[in-house]
Amino acid sequence: MGVLALPDPEALPVAEVVFRPPAGSWPILTYAAKWAEGSDEDRASPVRCPAEIDEALADRVGRLAVAAFRATGSTMSLSHYHGYFAEIHWKAGRPHEALRELDEALQAVERSNNRFYEAELHRLRGEALLAAADDRPAAEACFKRALAVARDQRAKSWELRAAMSLCRLRSRQGKATEGQRQLVEVYRGFTEGFATPDLVEARALLAE
Repeated sequence: MGVLALPDPEALPVAEVVFRPPAGSWPILTYAAKWAEGSDEDRASPVRCPAEIDEALADRVGRLAVAAFRATGSTMSLSHYHGYFAEIHWKAGRPHEALRELDEALQAVERSNNRFYEAELHRLRGEALLAAADDRPAAEACFKRALAVARDQRAKSWELRAAMSLCRLRSRQGKATEGQRQLVEVYRGFTEGFATPDLVEARALLAE
């Protein structure tokens, strides 16, 4: 169960993983089950939401989840929540709303010093700036900041996304070769997971 912390804690519907591991595999929820959309492991572990449980039990679980959230004073995922909503706004054609969410997200990062999502927030800010006003210099600065943060954290997935965003921008600037050169350096750092959506997209960009 998740707890939505904006602006007051609210329990989300209970979800359950309907786990049916492929024959001969270990009975564990693997990386591929979580992130490789369309893989055998993914198809063998669909998420059912809301879970098929008694309504009274679901209510009790929700109350306990909110109580635990309040008791711990947790703000760990606030930046992630804001970033998630920012991405929804951006993809729905509401870049100004996305930028407001990203301002909140980056402020939460500074307050908590929880930086696991920081690189992706800078990348999303660059995308939102492009969508809002085609502000290419500001977007480029955001993408470069995202790359720097990801590299400092050795966060390869965030680094790949930032490199893809910068590659697309370089193409719009008439510098496609430069963008692809930067992207291929990041892409070559991967040794597995080539069926995941980000790596598939990266290959497509490099093939253009």
